[in-house]
Amino acid sequence: MKRHVLISLCLLPFAACISSDAPTLSLFRQDDTFFIRFQRPSDHVFGAVTATVNGVDAGAVVISPGRVGSFAHNVDNIDAYADFSMPLAQERAVEVVVRENGDEFVEVLPDYNAPRSLDVRTPVDVLHADDWIEVATGVASDTLAASFDVTFDGHDCFSTYGWKHNADSVSLQLAPQSQFADCGGPDVSIEFSIAPSTVITRCAVRT
Repeated sequence: MKRHVLISLCLLPFAACISSDAPTLSLFRQDDTFFIRFQRPSDHVFGAVTATVNGVDAGAVVISPGRVGSFAHNVDNIDAYADFSMPLAQERAVEVVVRENGDEFVEVLPDYNAPRSLDVRTPVDVLHADDWIEVATGVASDTLAASFDVTFDGHDCFSTYGWKHNADSVSLQLAPQSQFADCGGPDVSIEFSIAPSTVITRCAVRT
């Protein structure tokens, strides 16, 4: 079936480093801002916390205290957070070091700022039910989570029916014939959303 395809995408690299003693160090970016979240268990009380990115001070920390839950009162645990934000580093590789009370938590990401773009490796001018569409970001070390939504004349048709990881890409499956045939046509839009998790080559605690 012939399809006119409009492709848009979301490409936001993400990384999370979980060490053996329960802290989690998560990184993400939005536009030109770099965000660091240092997460500890709900009963943790932060001491003095600082962070650097490629040796540059990440600025003031914003502490969000945790809350210990209660099963009897149906109250969930809420983890404690220490958050930083700063202008995005320009180097391709990123090293984040968070320090608290003499301990160092280190995360190294060699491809965090690598240039990324949507690479649709499967021709989409003619689509068939159950077809697979292969997409990538151009950064071979990325682990990809991806999905798409297909619309016709402003109405939802179907979303990703299945997916599978490849060596440097991800493949997304179109709907079976029973759903595919109801989409109308030939003018449809496919909107891809890709969330790359960038490779971590070091996740360590130094005391």
